Amino acid sequence: MSHDIHPGSPDPELPPVLATTAWVFDMMHSEGVPLLPREPEPGGEGDQPGPLMVTLTVIALIMVIVAIVELL
Repeated sequence: MSHDIHPGSPDPELPPVLATTAWVFDMMHSEGVPLLPREPEPGGEGDQPGPLMVTLTVIALIMVIVAIVELL
């Protein structure tokens, strides 16, 4: 299974933390990484979060918190 490297870089028009946060969410979306596990089917267990989803979500949340603190 091959992975394409996500082209582009953070938007230079936005403040650095917001641009990087938007870029991380865009990368997650382009890779098909859901932000939340799907609801379980009746009788099923649903999706378990994988390490990539957990790592990218934690990084994105930290960046959002830093961006909010910078705006205050």
